[in-house]
Amino acid sequence: MSGFFGEELPLSTDEKISLLKRQNVALWDIVTQCEIVGSSDVTIKNYKVADLGIVTSVANLELIILNGGKAAEIFKKNYSWLNIRTEFLPSTSPANTRCDEGLWYKALASVFGEVHTGV
Repeated sequence: MSGFFGEELPLSTDEKISLLKRQNVALWDIVTQCEIVGSSDVTIKNYKVADLGIVTSVANLELIILNGGKAAEIFKKNYSWLNIRTEFLPSTSPANTRCDEGLWYKALASVFGEVHTGV
């Protein structure tokens, strides 16, 4: 996100929150609780799904980006009725060596306009 908006990489949680607020970006996990081994999405089981109604009732969403296959799967299963443009993108996990930053920039540019890379 910081690269797209041409900002320094935030290090602390407060700096990350500040960046997102400045750019009018909301982050919301599709899963609120689960059993998982390490950080491997393929091991997710017994999960609870986030109530996106909380977000959609107070925010004017233009785009929902799902980060990875498991998030997309869970979203489609639980929110197929939601009428908001959605992009299903590859995981940004360091374990995903095929992650294409360009796909993320393109999705973000469709809402925010021109890519602002570089600090």
